[in-house]
Amino acid sequence: MALPAHNLELAFAWLDALRRQDLERLAQLLDPAVTWTAIGQPPDQPPGCANRDAVLAMLRRGFAHHGEATIEALELAASDSHALIGRRNPQLVELNGVPLLGQAFLALTIDRGIITEMRGYAGRDEARRAARLGPATDWH
Repeated sequence: MALPAHNLELAFAWLDALRRQDLERLAQLLDPAVTWTAIGQPPDQPPGCANRDAVLAMLRRGFAHHGEATIEALELAASDSHALIGRRNPQLVELNGVPLLGQAFLALTIDRGIITEMRGYAGRDEARRAARLGPATDWH
């Protein structure tokens, strides 16, 4: 199990690689069998991305379609086995039928210093529970 600080550093590395649209660096941070489940994806369905190649292909399409994202605020937190990335962006309105209220969260499961699972959340409390973090008090 990693120290929370190491997992926080991995979350920083993920954000930096996303910001730079560096698919090679993003690939280095992902386990070959990583999964990514999007906000609003039914729990009885398989993850939207079931491996590293699928995640990278989705990111590549997103970079081409959306370009740079506007971010007003970030929240980063980590536990021994997870990291949480929260972002506030007025353009985040809805995803897969789920209202986002201008914010979205991504819980990263981390094993041996690489991301093995990613799961999106619309709500901060649910995302913090998934990342094995305590309750939040200062964001909605």
